[in-house]
Amino acid sequence: MSNSIMGIYGNGDGSGNINNNVNNNENEFQNIGQTNQNPNFMNENNNQQDFNPISQFTSQFTNNPLTNIGLKYGENVWETGKHIMDSHNWKRSVASGMGEKVSPRNDINAPDLYIPLMSFITYVLLISLFYGINSTFSPELFGKLSLSGLITTAIEILIYKFLFYLMSSNIKLPWLDFLAYTGYKFTGILLPSIIGILLGNKIYLVVLIVTSIPVGYFLVSLLFIF
Repeated sequence: MSNSIMGIYGNGDGSGNINNNVNNNENEFQNIGQTNQNPNFMNENNNQQDFNPISQFTSQFTNNPLTNIGLKYGENVWETGKHIMDSHNWKRSVASGMGEKVSPRNDINAPDLYIPLMSFITYVLLISLFYGINSTFSPELFGKLSLSGLITTAIEILIYKFLFYLMSSNIKLPWLDFLAYTGYKFTGILLPSIIGILLGNKIYLVVLIVTSIPVGYFLVSLLFIF
């Protein structure tokens, strides 16, 4: 009986269950305290709290050499276009005694459909090439791309007409002039399309945004000259 009691309370030869439990608990608390005081443990927690996926994506995006090349190219295009727009006289020539603007044959500043048409055809061919690379090309694709491009251009012209009407603008351009001016957007989309085929969608979106800015500036500046 006495040996049993002594064994329970740890007064025998062994340390006892209670003493063992107490010692184990003390060791666990010491280990927890040492872990919390460990600078590596604190640094790991701080790194987890400081992790920001947006900043990491931004850092990877800006450190990409291809992205920097695209941004630099867009900046050069912007500066060149701005210099041309500011230094050149873009006023249309007016026929004497008639008050009407002369034809593109006799006016270098008059819009014509050659560049927009060639750009549009090249754009359709590039997109078809992209589908062909992915083995999804079909002859009907030419008609779909052409129709979607024409519908987009028509909607764009109607929006311009409506905005000029709301602003009570004195700009009066023939429909063919509007078609020529709005068709220049296909010129600006050729480079992003080529880069998208070669390098992928991410670089395509970057170059598309960069080239769209000078093209938009060019178009708006031309429209408000008249």
